[in-house]
Amino acid sequence: MSVDIVHAQSAVQFDVAAQLHEAGITEGFLSTLGTSFLSTLYKGVAAADNSGVLVAVEASEVLGFISYSRDVKACYKSVLKSRWPTLTVAMIPNALKPSFYKMVFETLSYPKQHHGTDQQQASAPDMEELRPELLSMAVGENSRGKGVGKLLVAAVDTEMRCMDLPGYYVVTHAIDERSNGFYQGRGFVGIRQYQSHGKPMSEYYKELS
Repeated sequence: MSVDIVHAQSAVQFDVAAQLHEAGITEGFLSTLGTSFLSTLYKGVAAADNSGVLVAVEASEVLGFISYSRDVKACYKSVLKSRWPTLTVAMIPNALKPSFYKMVFETLSYPKQHHGTDQQQASAPDMEELRPELLSMAVGENSRGKGVGKLLVAAVDTEMRCMDLPGYYVVTHAIDERSNGFYQGRGFVGIRQYQSHGKPMSEYYKELS
């Protein structure tokens, strides 16, 4: 299999990334907001400074995607500033759900909840104002087990190194054994577990050599 890892650029690539997210990250709050919201979100992430969305492509078919940022807080601010009208419209169908606003608040306050952990201070003392992170990743069902995920993470490793970062974080659902095992196999070390939207989450850090 000849797979290329490239930065997402076309509307089709962002739409497919949104579909992969919705189908593959089923435990997350963002997945409930629909593909239109997710596609707009990823366009915003791709446009934010020191952030990006990479796609694994084989013969023009998108097999998987991964998103990342050097600074989650700054990335979120950029996305909200540049895309808030479209994001707001995409969220309207969910606005009457009682739990919706609580989940929105928890999601937007996410960078603050994780700012300045002991692991970050110990591993990256010069990054006190930053939280570099692998934001999300999903691979199509027919492409799993073929090394696509490994290629995507390796590409983010390269992006983070190019930004002179000593390491970065990833968070996944604690109950997802496949996801936790995958990240552990890619060199991420568990830091802690916590609750988000009422569900247990596992936080990992990967030190880049």
